[in-house]
Amino acid sequence: MVAFLSFLVPFLPLVASFVHPGLLVSDSDISRTQKRIKANQDPWTTSWDTLTSLSFSDAKYTPSPVSVVYRGTWDGHEANAQLLWHDVAAAFNLGLRWKISRNTSFADAASNILHAWATTLTAIDGGDDKYLTAGLQGYELANAAELLRDYQPFVDDVLPAVIEMANNIFIPMHYRWLNHEEPSEHNILHFFANWELCNVASAMAMGVLTDNQTVWDFAVDYFKHGDGTGAINNAIVSIVQEPGTGALLGQGQESGRDQGHSALDIQLLGVIGQQAWNQGEDLFAYNDSRILRGTEYFARYNLGNDVPFVDYTNGIVSHTEISSASRGAIRPTWELLYNHYVMLKRADAPWTTLYLNKTLDYYGGAEGGAGSWGEGSGHYDGLGWGSLLYHMDESDAVAAFSSKSASLTANPTPRVSTTLNWALSATTTTSSVSGQNALVSHSTTTISATISTALNTETSASSGIASNSGASQSSCDRLEPVCSQCKRAGKPCGGYRDVPSFMFRDENDKAARRSAEAKAKTEARRKLEDIAALESDISAPGLRSDRSPSDKLVCRGRGQLILTPLRITAPLSIPLEDQGLRFFVNHFVTRMATGKDRSLHVGTVQPSPHLGAVALDQSSRDAVISVGLAALSNVNDDRALRILSREKHAMVIQAVREVVENPAQANPDRTFHMIVMLGLYEMVSCTPSQLDSWIVHLDGAAALLKQSIFRRSLANLDLRAHLQFYFVSIVRYFSKRVVSPDLLNWSPDLIPSAPPEILPGAEIVDILVRFAMFDAYVHHQKPDARVVVESALLFEDELHDWETHLPIDWSFTVKESNTCEYTFHRQYHIYKDMWVSRIFNHYRWARLLVNETIVSHISKMTRPTANDVIQRQQSLDIISCMAVDICAGSASQEGLSAQGVAEDPSHIPLLNGTFMLLFPLGVAGGAAGTPDEVHDWVVETLERIACTMGIRRALQMIPQLKKSVAKWKLDQKLWNSMHGYK
Repeated sequence: MVAFLSFLVPFLPLVASFVHPGLLVSDSDISRTQKRIKANQDPWTTSWDTLTSLSFSDAKYTPSPVSVVYRGTWDGHEANAQLLWHDVAAAFNLGLRWKISRNTSFADAASNILHAWATTLTAIDGGDDKYLTAGLQGYELANAAELLRDYQPFVDDVLPAVIEMANNIFIPMHYRWLNHEEPSEHNILHFFANWELCNVASAMAMGVLTDNQTVWDFAVDYFKHGDGTGAINNAIVSIVQEPGTGALLGQGQESGRDQGHSALDIQLLGVIGQQAWNQGEDLFAYNDSRILRGTEYFARYNLGNDVPFVDYTNGIVSHTEISSASRGAIRPTWELLYNHYVMLKRADAPWTTLYLNKTLDYYGGAEGGAGSWGEGSGHYDGLGWGSLLYHMDESDAVAAFSSKSASLTANPTPRVSTTLNWALSATTTTSSVSGQNALVSHSTTTISATISTALNTETSASSGIASNSGASQSSCDRLEPVCSQCKRAGKPCGGYRDVPSFMFRDENDKAARRSAEAKAKTEARRKLEDIAALESDISAPGLRSDRSPSDKLVCRGRGQLILTPLRITAPLSIPLEDQGLRFFVNHFVTRMATGKDRSLHVGTVQPSPHLGAVALDQSSRDAVISVGLAALSNVNDDRALRILSREKHAMVIQAVREVVENPAQANPDRTFHMIVMLGLYEMVSCTPSQLDSWIVHLDGAAALLKQSIFRRSLANLDLRAHLQFYFVSIVRYFSKRVVSPDLLNWSPDLIPSAPPEILPGAEIVDILVRFAMFDAYVHHQKPDARVVVESALLFEDELHDWETHLPIDWSFTVKESNTCEYTFHRQYHIYKDMWVSRIFNHYRWARLLVNETIVSHISKMTRPTANDVIQRQQSLDIISCMAVDICAGSASQEGLSAQGVAEDPSHIPLLNGTFMLLFPLGVAGGAAGTPDEVHDWVVETLERIACTMGIRRALQMIPQLKKSVAKWKLDQKLWNSMHGYK
């Protein structure tokens, strides 16, 4: 168990990655729409015809960006927000046309609109109204961009600018508004619900667009627990009983104001719910389906019926009766709400159903979208197109139910959320910051006190929704039972099974069909191999080894061509499954030297003994084989191998599902082994549009670890594996800027009485946790550059001292080699053991990032001093040194993996660390000040890993590294021009 968990742990902190596209529109929505339009069925065809007829959906559409947007006349500036809402609507419409038709002219047009605004907009201004624009057009803009996430020209050329605009303009406005920092928000309930709901919706959307878990968590937590009108309990202020039936209805915060704004609230609640649903979080069901209660209340009254009303006041306005103003108001949101609650969840929502019919009559049979049903701001507050995107007939609902398992006894996979309260200020520093105006503390206590953590596990099914009688329930195995129904009732939790089997699924949308074909095709291939093997027995031996010089796979680095054999051949008598197993062992498993005196004699290298666990059962073996076959198929470009790997992958998914259905009988060792292999399969097989598809399986693993039977296995990890858990949590933060609960809860006391060989690892974790906290504060509060530099210098000093005071047996030797293999320009390192080498790699990338922070913030200073200029160059020199050492250390680790490890077997993990090398290589190859020779070597190394080991993800890193280096060179050129350097 320890062996498998030791390589499972590094992946767990990464389970919070986002689904793309994953806001209002999912790939399944698009697939359903395409199928119905192809069949010429309504209302899809009617809605499609409406969409394609609009000027806002024309590929010739021309955007009208401005540098500053004003929603109303302000300080001599005329209102111009209509330019933004028109262009955002056009970008979304054009994105839809591309997704459905696959005509790239529409993708180019949408991309052009987003690029124009991303490179022109500098501010949204005009009093408090600016927050309405930021919220309403913000979530729409993010949704338009999200539609293009799998259009590579947009991803390469435009998305970075859009993300920069989101980070610089929209996200800070959402934080300021929802944190009630404006003077007008002295009463936190001052503004009506739509003001805050639109900012919650946009913050969620921007979090997904920018892959920023912190922003997402902030928005979701505010929706659940906030103190303003954007929190669900304040947006739906009272739960009342329907006259005659006693059904529960939810009175909206703006019900006493007018029905037009109440309709906007319902629309925004639908947006929030749908965006969360497509990320695996069921806010539609949150707090006893409070959104549905509000929807039913609004629909009943606006269909001409009476509803109870509870007096409402926020200290500024007082309402004693419901308002009839704008009664019957219509917004394009009812297809979304009806199809989610009624068609997908089988909820009883009679008034929502009737109101959908009313709105469809108004729209002429198919719900409209932005630009199709009138002018004025109210017609562009939502994107619409519900009949096109969300309408389902019975077969669609059954298919959606099966694919997403939207059962009511097992809610969609909850995201584990970490909510940060970025209230830290310079006053929270301790006396350890000797006299400097710095932000860093030598303890995490002060910083952690300002960062609140909430595990987002409170999704619940509505008591008003019928349960699935066929779904089994089992006793709760949670360490901390969190059944929300029992919590509301104040009773002990009996609990339900927490990990629905649908969490483990094949992310390749063609896998199911191809799996059905696999057996026949594989069998045919085996017959061909048998024939070929028979022929080889009577063929001339030399003929089979001759290969054309052109029969090579060429990976292009910047300095040279890397030639690798096109095919890794094996005797044809070896079954394909054994070829996959052999490839996995040879490329991904830690190998041990078993010669006399633990020497590395030729022929003595053996795989880790942990590999023997895969022989325990067929599913464990299939899991390893699926990864090996997938990687081998990438190297050889062999479609038959790929098909067989998918077949094995599907079998493993089914095996895990069976375990999850009956966790009490599970073998944690084998279960985690299979789950990790499912994730590795996705990493090996990923395409540009499915880079994070492996996350779904690690989501399941993280959920399993909340159950006592699996959590107890984690407790068996030794101190090295325990520290590795924190190292990867830190890596996760710097990859996604996401602070996990593990970092917030870190304390050196968690590693009591660490022996001398472990203590340096615990010390470096402590430093890096504090640096991660500091970095999170810098990225969200944007403090003064000089204060940041002074604080970062404290970390630099501490890291330097850490290296200086290492035990003597932690020293390593730098060697020169006569060959280039497993070296960085003929240089390599010799370490005491694998543990020491990996700790050094963590130290190096961390020190590199510290000095990159120093360089970037000195560059932001308008008037740097002579000492600043000197310090900047010193930091660049350190960056260069750390990058070179990362490369040499990584090359040494590759060499050690190839030659074999002569250590205590109990300290050797099953996997050889190839996957974990990618992060430090990415840091070294893309950092500010990285020498060209380092960048070139990293690019070539990533290409080699992809070409020889079949890990496609390595190739996907290269474009971003090149962009980072190009940006640095431009920044350096600007610095030189501003400060008189040639």
